[in-house]
Amino acid sequence: MGYAAQAMKKVHENMDLNKIDDLMQDITEQQDVAQEISDAISNRAAFGDEFDEVSTSVNDSLYLVPITCFPIFPL
Repeated sequence: MGYAAQAMKKVHENMDLNKIDDLMQDITEQQDVAQEISDAISNRAAFGDEFDEVSTSVNDSLYLVPITCFPIFPL
């Protein structure tokens, strides 16, 4: 128990309320950034329908492009 008390005392001697407040603000900011990233990833599903529509349109138009074959080696 004595070692634990000494360790706690050593940890707390370098802390003050301003440092704790700054740390809490940093943590909150990082949580907000993480939430924004999570929201962006989650909203990808909503964007998927629009992307699928464009992708289908592009794929359909590829069938209309004439394909010309050129031999690799001269005949």
